[in-house]
Amino acid sequence: MTKIICGVTSCYLNKDKACCADSIDVSGDGAKSRGYTSCETFGKDRGGLRSSAKDVKEQSDISCSANTCVHNEDNKCLSQTIQIHGSDVDKSDETFCTTFRLK
Repeated sequence: MTKIICGVTSCYLNKDKACCADSIDVSGDGAKSRGYTSCETFGKDRGGLRSSAKDVKEQSDISCSANTCVHNEDNKCLSQTIQIHGSDVDKSDETFCTTFRLK
């Protein structure tokens, strides 16, 4: 299980830079840098959805297709903490995993 630090403040699952999802999906098959990754669980906050997000999860399961990352083993992230970021995000492909490190 992994702690998620989320800088994507426009996501309805973000609560005080933490994630409320039980699990997230990070994409990035064949990624050469963090810019080729994204959080597929991102959902744009549309005004009332944020309040429906539950409590912040201390740790979550991370499915990850960034098979070129040193933290990826069998499509799971083994890092103890990951950071997801993106500025003025409207869709998932505008997010990225800053924890990504090329093997």
